[in-house]
Amino acid sequence: MGNQKKLTFSGIMFYVVNIVYMMNVFGILLSVVVNSFGVKWPNGAWLPDEFGLKWWEYCGAHHQLGQLLFMTMLVTVITVLISVVLAYPAAFIMAKRQFAGKKLINGLFLLPVIIPPICYGLPLATVLYKVNLATTLAGVVIANMIPTVSYMILVILPFIEQVGDNVEFASRMLGASRLQYFTRILIPLTFPGLMSAIMLSIVRVISMFELTFLVSGAKTQTLVVALFADVNAPGYRPIQMIDALAVIFFVVTVILFIISMKFGSPTSVYSQIGSEK
Repeated sequence: MGNQKKLTFSGIMFYVVNIVYMMNVFGILLSVVVNSFGVKWPNGAWLPDEFGLKWWEYCGAHHQLGQLLFMTMLVTVITVLISVVLAYPAAFIMAKRQFAGKKLINGLFLLPVIIPPICYGLPLATVLYKVNLATTLAGVVIANMIPTVSYMILVILPFIEQVGDNVEFASRMLGASRLQYFTRILIPLTFPGLMSAIMLSIVRVISMFELTFLVSGAKTQTLVVALFADVNAPGYRPIQMIDALAVIFFVVTVILFIISMKFGSPTSVYSQIGSEK
């Protein structure tokens, strides 16, 4: 009995705030899902009298969902693959090498993560339009790579810092080349951080609206851009169709987020570093 903790006022408020917050979140999500399946609504009713797939079929016919999902995944996969190839060596250099201007470069890597994408998205889009890369797949990938590379570096960097310098020294003494050290020792040791960076970056790219919106075209739209276009399109668009597209976007994002949590999160990275210090 003596070990039992009393529930303080601050503890009660913590639970109350979290419960209210979760009720709001799930209430909004539930209303969107119900709307997407509602077919017949009586006047003033909270729930529809009839459910069906009418608006999902309408959404599929209007958007060519197969093409939209394919473009979304294509942009995401290409962006993440190129970004990890660039980010991993950069994170290694930032973690293990000393050179002039290191703090300045580290600060530059932080900028695309901490400032709103629209701040650098507008000049970036201007440049891409001038070189005829806007509205193309290459232009969309380049735009999404800028914050993705920086984010990956920030996630991978703490994992590489935890690998002692003596590991590289010992491997080189045993005859391992730099490539062998990377592929057979460093990458396996930092694999949780690498996978966390990849999976969380996938979620970020899929939900990146500003940069994709500024440089995408009719054939290079992603789910989030198509959702915004529906909301702001001239003329009448059934709200239930927009809700159906929102549900698709939400489900895709949540599935990838759940997968990413299997490999850890950035908060767990920093907590591990703090425990070692």
